[in-house]
Amino acid sequence: MVENIEKQQVERLKIHDDKFEYEVKKLCDVAKERHEILVEQVKAIKESLDLKMTNLKAEIAKEVEKLEKLDAKTESYSKVFEKFEEFLSNIKETISQAALSNQSSVSQEAITQMISSIEANLKKELAPLLEVVLLPPTNAPPTKQVSQGGEKGCGDVGSSKDLIRVQLLEG
Repeated sequence: MVENIEKQQVERLKIHDDKFEYEVKKLCDVAKERHEILVEQVKAIKESLDLKMTNLKAEIAKEVEKLEKLDAKTESYSKVFEKFEEFLSNIKETISQAALSNQSSVSQEAITQMISSIEANLKKELAPLLEVVLLPPTNAPPTKQVSQGGEKGCGDVGSSKDLIRVQLLEG
């Protein structure tokens, strides 16, 4: 009997051992499946992040390029305005050197010559400034020309601007 009881205990222990091994194997399989799913999700997230980083780098590069272009334009415009300031100083100096106060009378010819000289210098020096002023902004929507008929002085909206542009560019 004792042998029989021992035999039954050994069988029960073997059954418990088999059940335990089966449960452990089942849990290992579940853990392995979940690990594979987790690895796939991590890979998908990594690919998504890599794509987003690539897109972000491209956008940042575009913005940096825009800023560099803006800096170049700003520097160019700054030079134009420096020349304009220098030109205005030269005009002021030219007018002050005219010494009109020392003469009792000034001939029409002298005044005309001085004004012509100033106009020529203005046209020459203001040409770069005119390009800056008339340069359309890069992000502006296209403009439409409006025509209003009727009385004298009415017509294309841009006609006076065009006239000024033509007069300055002709000089």
